[in-house]
Amino acid sequence: MSGKRLMAFLAWQIATTGKATFPDGTVLEASPKDVMDTWKWLYAHIDGPPKASLELSGGLQVVVTERIVESSPEH
Repeated sequence: MSGKRLMAFLAWQIATTGKATFPDGTVLEASPKDVMDTWKWLYAHIDGPPKASLELSGGLQVVVTERIVESSPEH
């Protein structure tokens, strides 16, 4: 098993069971904080962080719209 697959497998074990079993049989018991940190890490790497770029190089621009409604004599 490749290193990437092993890491993914171990992270998923921690996230779902709170413990991970290494290939040599060693069992790692995770604390509740470690489980939450694993979930945060998984979420950040699956979806990525939210895009929050802002363009602030220009001046303030105001867009004004006008709505013209034609009415007919029947209404």
